[in-house]
Amino acid sequence: MKKAISLILAAALAAALVPALMLTASAATDEFPIIESAPKNVCWPEGTMASYQCVCSNDKGHEKFSYNWFITFDGKEYPIGVGSKSTDPWRKYVDFSGGMTGTIGNVLWLDKVQKGLDGSLMRCTVSSKSQSSTVYFRIMVGDSTMFSPPDITAPVFVTCDQGEDITLTVSGKPTSGNVTEIKDFITYQWYESSDNDIYHIKAIIDGDDTHNGKTYKPNTNVPGTYFYACGVFDGEGEPMANYSYTNMIIVEVLEAIENVSMEVSYMPDKTEYYVGESFDPKGMVVRVWRSDGYLDLKDGNKLKFEPSSFSKEGEQKVKLIYEDISTEITVKVTKKTVAPPKITEQPKGGTFKIGTECTLRVKAESSDGTLSYQWYQKENGKDKTLIPDATAQIYIPPQTEGEIAYSCVVSVTAGGAVVSEAESASAVVKYEAEATTAPDTTAEDTSAVTTEADATDPGTDEPAETTGAQTADVGGTDSDSLVPGDDNTSSVGGQGAGSSKAMIIVLAAVAGAMVVGVGVTIAVLIAAAKKKKA
Repeated sequence: MKKAISLILAAALAAALVPALMLTASAATDEFPIIESAPKNVCWPEGTMASYQCVCSNDKGHEKFSYNWFITFDGKEYPIGVGSKSTDPWRKYVDFSGGMTGTIGNVLWLDKVQKGLDGSLMRCTVSSKSQSSTVYFRIMVGDSTMFSPPDITAPVFVTCDQGEDITLTVSGKPTSGNVTEIKDFITYQWYESSDNDIYHIKAIIDGDDTHNGKTYKPNTNVPGTYFYACGVFDGEGEPMANYSYTNMIIVEVLEAIENVSMEVSYMPDKTEYYVGESFDPKGMVVRVWRSDGYLDLKDGNKLKFEPSSFSKEGEQKVKLIYEDISTEITVKVTKKTVAPPKITEQPKGGTFKIGTECTLRVKAESSDGTLSYQWYQKENGKDKTLIPDATAQIYIPPQTEGEIAYSCVVSVTAGGAVVSEAESASAVVKYEAEATTAPDTTAEDTSAVTTEADATDPGTDEPAETTGAQTADVGGTDSDSLVPGDDNTSSVGGQGAGSSKAMIIVLAAVAGAMVVGVGVTIAVLIAAAKKKKA
């Protein structure tokens, strides 16, 4: 395990070396160091490597600022790292022979730490060119039989307003354990202190609530600075075997500030508007008087406005709102002369059968604003009526029997207000019901077959050849129109296997009748010609 720790620390040293070399040149920045993660009050087993780190949120690479570490031993403070002397008394309780003890950037290592340093006050001061931030912690050394303490995260500085609801949150995870035992049981206990020293903490116990979870909600009703810490214990059944305390969490509760009144020190540059324009606070300065002095808000910063845009003419009040107080100013609003939109395509009506869809369309253009549309209908000479939801360029009227006129009003809008409009021509739409025709039941049935008596040729007074269906007894045995064969049961209607033969007989008869008919007609025409010549 020690070998693994040595490898990890060697890698950390190598990773930290390059930023450390850049430290002198980069420390010239005058930015205030914001400590995000401070060293924890960790109890290290005797003889192990104690390590600490201080992380700034605005110096993740730890090359912006300088990091200086100190230890107080027997009532006197000594530097660790740069400035440390071999004769300093605290040094005999750590091992310097392996070259692991020392500081690089924002990290401190103390190799083979001994119980003689238990309880020593430590500090880390992070400095820019002219500003610095300091955190304090204690080095704790316990029995060498303990496992490594749990790894924990916690906030450092928390600022809130008086009465604000805040929650402090920590988390811990085990870093030790025997492979044959379960060693991942983490417990928590919250503490408070009168100062920034972990040795002065007292457990927070309010009746049955012992505040032993990952979170704690401090009381913020009274302004002031408060100090909290959380103990994180690893080891079921033996909660003190492996433990750490968070860094001291500093909570700054600010006195509640009351807004008293507000006034306009300078009016905005623009106080005259057209209908549809939005309020412009540029150039305006509003002074807010508060219980701790005053606050000047420029160009509308942090203010809300009612209304934020103007939809009507005349002098109007604009309400300026800051948190729970407000004041007003007066502006002048006039209607800008804007040419009505140009309608480039008029809707076209017509007469339609019910079941046929009619589409009315209008097109318009304007360079002065945004176009909007509203369709109306006019029925039986009445006043036009607005059609709800008909606000597009296209409108499809309902298929209702009768005649209705439709038109569309096209508007130019600016800032949500209508500044001009034009109405399209009316389109008359007429819907008619589909005509239905009843069947003629009085028509003479001409489907009957012509009889021989009716088949007399008027020109020759001789019977004409039959052109209808053959009258032969298809089912009989002495019909000369049947094709010779052995199947005497075949019929036109198709019974049995001879139906195809019967069909051939019928078609042959029809063809013969047509030939005879043509011949008779020619003969009649020739006879008539001879008679006329004679």
